[in-house]
Amino acid sequence: INEYGDTVGFGGRTLDNDCKHAKYLNSPEGPLFNKSVLIYGLYYLKKQRLDACVVVEGYMDVVMLSQYGIDGAVACMGTSLTAEQVKKLKWHCNEITFCFDGDSSGKRATKKAYELILKFVDDHTRFRFIDLPEGYDPDSYCCEFGADKFKELCSNAIYLSEYIEEKLLSNTKAIPEQRVL
Repeated sequence: INEYGDTVGFGGRTLDNDCKHAKYLNSPEGPLFNKSVLIYGLYYLKKQRLDACVVVEGYMDVVMLSQYGIDGAVACMGTSLTAEQVKKLKWHCNEITFCFDGDSSGKRATKKAYELILKFVDDHTRFRFIDLPEGYDPDSYCCEFGADKFKELCSNAIYLSEYIEEKLLSNTKAIPEQRVL
């Protein structure tokens, strides 16, 4: 469903864990179903009139978080976050929290999101990050620890400036202003 409530495509998850086949089956890309523009769950986020959202990797994470009673989850449709998606999210939310899977691809997605949102930093939007433990996605984290613990993670998500300091500058001996060229 696009942001206006119109059905634009279909998707599903295979029930067989056989690695020889695709895990997700989606409608083919076209003028209406463009994964780099669509945000899964944006229509419902708009209806809830929430000022904050949690961006997760896939639509099944959104579905499962909803099952746990967690509102405001949206997904990038299984692709890397795009500038078009960030623009749409900024239009609807003042606080955007990224919570990608705790595996290596999720960590790469977080780093890409960080690099992308630097172009969108302003006085109106707060960007935050949640680092899930290795091996967890939002659904498995809620399943094991409960929705309240996930909500606590959201409340304690680090801000963009903290992310820069903690994740990116922690491997250097000095902050950029202290480095000698």
